[in-house]
Amino acid sequence: MLEKIRKILKDNRGSEIFQFIIIIAIVAIIAVVALPGLNNKISEKANTSIDRMDDLDEILE
Repeated sequence: MLEKIRKILKDNRGSEIFQFIIIIAIVAIIAVVALPGLNNKISEKANTSIDRMDDLDEILE
């Protein structure tokens, strides 16, 4: 019985895929946390650009 437990504990098959899954999960969590802030910054830049274009249209008219 103890020998079977030792074999199971020493078995490293599949550990690389498990590590890969953990890394992917961490990257996904970081993306979920970071994307809303990035979305707001992109929206602000787009709105600023649109406002500047409107100002140019008014000046040129």
